[in-house]
Amino acid sequence: MPSVGRVTALVGAVVVIATVVRAAEVFRFDASATTGPAVSRMLYGMNVARWDDLLFPAATSQMLLTCDRDAIAKLKDLKPAFLKYPGGNDADSYVWNDPKNADKDMDTEEFLWLARTCDAPGFFTVNFTQPPALAAEWLRFVNVLGGRKGAVPYWEVGDEVWGHWAKSHTTGEGYGRKFREFAEAMRREDPSVKLAANLALAAADSTWTREALRSLGDSFDMVTMTFFPLSPPDETDEALFRSPDQYRRMFRELEAAVAQILPGRPRPQYCLVGFNSTSTKPGPQTVQMANAVFMAQMFGALAETGTDMACWWAFHNAYPQRGGDYGVLTSDGKNTPHYTYWVFKLLSHGFHGRLLAANHEGPVEFYATQHGEGDGLCLVVINTATTSSAGVRVEVSGLSDRFLAPGGPQPFDMVTSGPAAAVTEHRAEVTPSGAGALTVAFPELPGYSVSVMVLKPAARAVNASEKSG
Repeated sequence: MPSVGRVTALVGAVVVIATVVRAAEVFRFDASATTGPAVSRMLYGMNVARWDDLLFPAATSQMLLTCDRDAIAKLKDLKPAFLKYPGGNDADSYVWNDPKNADKDMDTEEFLWLARTCDAPGFFTVNFTQPPALAAEWLRFVNVLGGRKGAVPYWEVGDEVWGHWAKSHTTGEGYGRKFREFAEAMRREDPSVKLAANLALAAADSTWTREALRSLGDSFDMVTMTFFPLSPPDETDEALFRSPDQYRRMFRELEAAVAQILPGRPRPQYCLVGFNSTSTKPGPQTVQMANAVFMAQMFGALAETGTDMACWWAFHNAYPQRGGDYGVLTSDGKNTPHYTYWVFKLLSHGFHGRLLAANHEGPVEFYATQHGEGDGLCLVVINTATTSSAGVRVEVSGLSDRFLAPGGPQPFDMVTSGPAAAVTEHRAEVTPSGAGALTVAFPELPGYSVSVMVLKPAARAVNASEKSG
């Protein structure tokens, strides 16, 4: 059944994504008929935890001799837009300068070296249970002393303080009041920092959120949220693949609530500061291709909603008790990539720019972005079905003349289930079909697969895993 393109309403603006017609796995869109949201590279952040003793297993003085260079090289190869530290709910237990901190933990100096090596800025969460002066001292150490100005531009105050399980839990009014104390102390040290308030994604209309926003006022620059849609033992693939639509709905509700409760203030940035499939005790699904499909779906949802930043949980975080792993690499010292590693790499290298098209109403999802002013076109096809999809075709109009050139078989990259997680190269037929138009005919796409094609001017494709636009 054909579907017409959707209109995504963002607070303060109407963003029109190009009409996409889907029939028998044919996606058609006009690349010139869009004011779609920017798809920022800042969607591709990665959480690295201070308790990840695989990265820096010895004392700081020995970090260059003992660090896990294989893991660090694989992290750098992902092109992370930023690195989040010190990690989840643990942030509200961590005291950065406590002399009793274990040598095997990743301390601030080690993190800063890691971030420089990956050419990625830092994003810190400060301990909400401690005095604001401690956070201000940490910020001064990181951003003011030692010529490291701006090494960590983003600072979140507390982690999931709204949650009844959180060590730092308090009332919404109490969170906002103490946040303002943190903001005053921290901005005295570095007025340029971006301060983030953590709100509950699923509770936009709750008393806690409304009290927090009224109490926060204009003290924050960013809103951070988390999204872990499933919980053990109810981790079905069907529920997982439906959950990105939940994110779309909840994000728009939260964005609208902020605008309603704080009218007149500029729209804050929104950062999904942690997301993965399940909320606790990850099981087998997290290391299967299904989780990588979910990851790709979520990046499509992040792009379509205009989410500004995002951060996958996590780089290393195995849970052997259930045979699961939140991490994109194994935590056994071998750093074997999971399916999520390869999908993250494909998308971080290729899926950015301006969103041209989005369709997620059938088992095969489709997204397209344009790099710069006609510098490249990225096509993402996600097969959420267990069966293969034949005859997937993308028909594009409204392109610049730079794309009008002889076509032919062009490469694209795919991640799908196999003996080992990997990226494989395939060929799709690219056919110029008139002024500013072309057609891409994909071969049969396996069930549970993510395919990424980056078309450069003159319709010459490059591998997303090797080059970015």
